[in-house]
Amino acid sequence: MTPELAVCERLAATTAVTAIVLQRIYEIVLPESPTLPAIRVQLISDPVGYHLRGPDGAHRSRVQVDAYVSERAVSVSDDPGANLNALAKAIDDCLSGKVFTVGSPVEIRVTGVFRQNRSKLREPDELRYLRVMQDYFVWWKTA
Repeated sequence: MTPELAVCERLAATTAVTAIVLQRIYEIVLPESPTLPAIRVQLISDPVGYHLRGPDGAHRSRVQVDAYVSERAVSVSDDPGANLNALAKAIDDCLSGKVFTVGSPVEIRVTGVFRQNRSKLREPDELRYLRVMQDYFVWWKTA
């Protein structure tokens, strides 16, 4: 089990997130012509901490969680920006400041998740989607 897969599992197990994206949570790459809204998770960095006797067993990985929604409104009252904000908030509520375990039996103990950065952008290619990128530091250790 890896920290990015632990984040994927946590997102998939959170009702507020799956109410929006169903099970469209992907690692590293979205499928071609994806159904939106969707989430993409990728590992940015995973340094190993050391002390004088070797690895200390505690990890601080940086994981990026990207949320995607269509910029095309499906009705007159639909607001793609509000949809993006709702999905970003559901992700942040699921992860930021949380402690959890993953696996049965437990494979990873996440001792803290802390959002480092957030940015929004519009992807003007033929897919025409909006994206919010949220970077988290995930403190974890193997069980």
